Amino acid sequence: MTELVVSGTLLLLGHEEAMRVYENRIDDFLDKAADRLDHLLTEHQAVVDDLMEKMADIIEADRSIIEYNKSILEDFIRQLKGVNTTRPASGGSSPRVGPTGAPILG
Repeated sequence: MTELVVSGTLLLLGHEEAMRVYENRIDDFLDKAADRLDHLLTEHQAVVDDLMEKMADIIEADRSIIEYNKSILEDFIRQLKGVNTTRPASGGSSPRVGPTGAPILG
């Protein structure tokens, strides 16, 4: 009976030691996983920051192009308004014509 108690005690102590080793291994694994996750998040954030900077540059370039095109369009509209805006004198027979020589209707 004493041998059985001693064997059971040794088995229990061995089991507790095995559990401590197992817990330590799990803790090590979780620590390494957390470190790897932190590393990946840092890399991901760096990539996101780089993409955001590039997108900001693209948006700024697009705004510049839009402003340039807007100024060209405004100049074109001013030129169109300035072409033959006077009506012929009453009773006049010459029709108004555009820059290409085509009659302006209306």
